[in-house]
Amino acid sequence: MILYLEEMAMGKIFPTLKTVVAILLVLSVITGCGTGGLGETPSSGTTPGTTPGTTPGTTPTVTTITGYVVDGFIANATVTAYQINPNGTKGNAIGSPTQTDASGHYSLSLSYTGPVLVESAGGTYTDWATGNKVTLTPADKLSAVISNAKDTVTINLTPLTNMASLRALQDIAVNKTAIPASVDTANNKVGNYFGGIDIIKDTPIDPTVSNSAVAASQNSIDYALILAGISQNAKTNALNPFSMVVALAKDA
Repeated sequence: MILYLEEMAMGKIFPTLKTVVAILLVLSVITGCGTGGLGETPSSGTTPGTTPGTTPGTTPTVTTITGYVVDGFIANATVTAYQINPNGTKGNAIGSPTQTDASGHYSLSLSYTGPVLVESAGGTYTDWATGNKVTLTPADKLSAVISNAKDTVTINLTPLTNMASLRALQDIAVNKTAIPASVDTANNKVGNYFGGIDIIKDTPIDPTVSNSAVAASQNSIDYALILAGISQNAKTNALNPFSMVVALAKDA
């Protein structure tokens, strides 16, 4: 993060106004945990043509899911796909789990289409604020949900997708909202709250790598700055970096 901020200071990278606002929102969410930082609970209404509790994944079509696990790019994390139960709980595992490579990248091949929850557990990464190596336990998890996994899809797992995932599952459980509607609403709300990024498909750059912003989209740069802000907040408060992920999840 220090290198990236130096590049910003030298005029090589220019964060957008929405990035600055989003970083401030990160701090307000973390310092105001338990206050409902994302606003109102999603509507309990359903999308026309959908029914709460619809059984997902009835077509035996191969779906390829690829993405990165990022809170710092997390290597050797175990990544598993799950169905989403109609009551908002994690359902059966789909296919076999995989592990992220040294760059935090993973790929899953599933005989399944429909709503899916992807979850990572454990792994190691370099904290962007301190440069220290962080080793996660199997209980340290990130997750993401999408309303319809089919063909080839990108699903990145980050602290922001983790917030949206927990928010969606809570909405399904409490308000009986249809799974696709709840998932899409949660992902959109969190993305909009943090400046309009696509929390699922946009891939953050690595701000510790020189010139990583060259040719990158503004959303990828902004995403990295938001995650770096979370990391910096943990450093400032002398906390375990992953504890900020837990704090954000509790505020979802």
